[in-house]
Amino acid sequence: MTEQTRNDGQKKLSGPTSEWTHFGRLFRDYLSPEGFWGAKIRPAVNAAQQKSPETLWHYCPLIALENIAKSQVIYLTDLNSMNDYKEGRWIKDRIMSKIMSGSPACKDFARYIVSTEIGFQLGPFVLSLSSEGDILSQWRAYANGGRGVALGFETNRLKVPTFVYDKEQMLGQIVLGKVVYDTVAQDIIVDLVYDLVKSLIADCEGHDFSEQSHPYLPCAAYLNMYLHYLAPLFKNPAFAEEKEWRLIFYPKSWLRNIHETDVSALSLETDQTDETMAFRFREDDIIQYFTFPNKSSNIMEMVHRVVLGPLCRMNHKQVALFLKLHGGVDFSIETSRASLR
Repeated sequence: MTEQTRNDGQKKLSGPTSEWTHFGRLFRDYLSPEGFWGAKIRPAVNAAQQKSPETLWHYCPLIALENIAKSQVIYLTDLNSMNDYKEGRWIKDRIMSKIMSGSPACKDFARYIVSTEIGFQLGPFVLSLSSEGDILSQWRAYANGGRGVALGFETNRLKVPTFVYDKEQMLGQIVLGKVVYDTVAQDIIVDLVYDLVKSLIADCEGHDFSEQSHPYLPCAAYLNMYLHYLAPLFKNPAFAEEKEWRLIFYPKSWLRNIHETDVSALSLETDQTDETMAFRFREDDIIQYFTFPNKSSNIMEMVHRVVLGPLCRMNHKQVALFLKLHGGVDFSIETSRASLR
């Protein structure tokens, strides 16, 4: 490979692998575990996480409690089916807005992010939990207006690792992560990614690359992939009162470009460990989900506290017998303090 100087003073790399050779250095310096992403962005993501509380709560109507107890599992639902239409897009939209507010070169790089946006055939899939077991808005939104229950899972019994962003891909893993609403923590991530993009741009200045083989293409694709794994962790601050934690599952699936989708080619990897994809229908939609835990465990064994909603008519003895019948052990039952009627 040689470096030539054009008439306009710009340097042009020549040789059949010049663009990929340049990308290799960009990846090493900015996108690798040892580069900018690994040294600066990954620690900032991990710093926004916290030690999980002793108990995490799942609010649900009574019919859901019955289904959970009888099936011995709980559903991890496709992130895109959640009630917040910004799910999975919040942090990336903020990053894209920051990039688009920058220089013309930043706007040009944004085109590559859009054109290489990575689509994953599946997921991520999440189970929404809360660090608080008696929140009035949660009763109203997720527990049939207060007629349902909040199941308190002891985090140690869940036996899943806390989210630590120490790998580029976490395919096939279930992790426990705290949803980050704090705008300061989000701003740190947004600014760092913006700095990374500006560094990539500065490193490519003075070089003449073809549109089809520009190093921006693989760089943007990697950036899209990394943001996919961060998507479930960041959310609109308007939802902060939910105090959400999540079980997050990243299933193994093939990468594809969202602009080149052959739906008949969609498939699920066959080497999933214990997780099985299934479907359920709503009135006007179909929802993909995976179940938790695996077949050797019963979700009811992980419940150590239950709070009855403020409008729930069940008495404690009824609930205790039901839980015992379906595998519950070492649990307590209480009633919501909310004076709702």
